[in-house]
Amino acid sequence: MTSQKIKIEETDLDISNVSKLYKQITNLFENKVKKITIDLERVNYIDSEGLYLLYDIHLKANKIGSKVQLINISAIRQILKTTGLLNRLNILELSHSL
Repeated sequence: MTSQKIKIEETDLDISNVSKLYKQITNLFENKVKKITIDLERVNYIDSEGLYLLYDIHLKANKIGSKVQLINISAIRQILKTTGLLNRLNILELSHSL
């Protein structure tokens, strides 16, 4: 398995659910998945824990030679831009290509 897509079903990516997503992604890293696509279409709210998670997994992926890309970020685009993460994370703008 070289790629995996994760669709976030919750409308919030915050302190209440980031640990579940973190465990899921670290498990994929341990299983040598080279590309992880995270679909954020349903996410309307992200707090500092969610932002930290996205940045942290991005750094970890780069360190181990994997790639994490985000799709369907329209609802949280402004917060990513405001925090400076919009230009640091891998964002796939063509959400319907997957």
